[in-house]
Amino acid sequence: MIIGSLHQTINNGEIRISSKIEWSVPHTTFPEHLWYQFPKVYGDQDEYNSDAFLASLTVIAMFYKEDIHVCGKVSSNLLYNLREYQERLHFWNPADFSIIKITTDSVIPSSVNVDDEKGVMCSYSGGVDSTYTLWTHLPQNEINKDFQVTHSMYIEGIDLQEGADTSAAKNKTFSKFMSSIDIKFIPVSTNIRHFHVFQIGSIQVPTKLYYTWSSMVIGTSLLFDSVIKRFYFSLDNTHEWPIQCTIGNYVANLLSTNNVDVLTDGGSVSKIEKIKVISKWEDTYDKLTICHESPKGLQNCGECEKCSMLSTALEMENVLGKYSTFPDTVDRKIVRKGVYIKEHYYYLQAWISFAETKRRKDIAFDYTYILYKSRLLHHVKIGQKVMCNFSMFISPVHNMYRLSYILKQYSPKYARFITFVKS
Repeated sequence: MIIGSLHQTINNGEIRISSKIEWSVPHTTFPEHLWYQFPKVYGDQDEYNSDAFLASLTVIAMFYKEDIHVCGKVSSNLLYNLREYQERLHFWNPADFSIIKITTDSVIPSSVNVDDEKGVMCSYSGGVDSTYTLWTHLPQNEINKDFQVTHSMYIEGIDLQEGADTSAAKNKTFSKFMSSIDIKFIPVSTNIRHFHVFQIGSIQVPTKLYYTWSSMVIGTSLLFDSVIKRFYFSLDNTHEWPIQCTIGNYVANLLSTNNVDVLTDGGSVSKIEKIKVISKWEDTYDKLTICHESPKGLQNCGECEKCSMLSTALEMENVLGKYSTFPDTVDRKIVRKGVYIKEHYYYLQAWISFAETKRRKDIAFDYTYILYKSRLLHHVKIGQKVMCNFSMFISPVHNMYRLSYILKQYSPKYARFITFVKS
């Protein structure tokens, strides 16, 4: 892979920085150029380094076993950190992450001087994790001035199926909000997501973005090294998830550069605890947006997996009616329709525990029902996959015994039930 020289254009107060991305083996599914666009006031520089482009694309090159050459300048700290970054990913999943060679036309020497005039930035999407990071690092909550947030970055549509109208509505609302709390707001549009949506090896929908999400967001933040010295990457509380879901927790800081120190935030705080904190912040009542399925402006659909879980949690906290971005009530029939992938069972278990502490037996029942339904369908799917190649040759009775055998392997409770029945 060759990351070409950077090309900068200015139009209507917006800067666009782009680079031609060349592959040793052409891939027609990827764009020919990677670009970023943002207000000129936050990046009017004579020359940019290529840190953002390299940080965002290294993980993709590792998947495709492509060495990288950067036709530009790269931070010496980033080059050094990417060695360990690659080693950790390769250790976790050597089949999908290959160690690659990275070269560059020019290296920017490391400097020990820290510009105290530069700010501190976090990303902000209106969701739970980013709202929690913003809130906990405002001056009234963060006593260390060196770590107080001064800038926020909104990357339009980077992880949501949102249209232009929804992005525009968020942009307008978030900009006004940040101005009211004296935070500089940086909206960014980019096509980086198109480089990260792919399937290869063991990476399948929807888990693939867990591998690459941190590099997309952090890479974008590195464009602003002239105005910030520190960036917070908001983490989900994923310590109990499979290893592919915890990558951001342990490698995100390795995308730090000479000028930007990348810090992770919120990884030790559960989603429930974050919701409890931000639900007391009145400024979130007309801005909390998490819908992945069918967002309309700042309105959440209230029916998809994320919407139903968050609205249920807000109801248990007795604040759902305060949020104009959610339906006023939770439809339990819609909640029970949910079917969750294995990687999301952790959330179901957390919601069951939360409901029990709130003495909401109805909600605890709903999520217990969903959990067992999801597990059963997951096991049946595995069983069908195992049997599909032989089903025409074996009897239905044999099929039934085979499925029962598979269920016993994956569900200890089912195994105990069968043992009890047989006894």
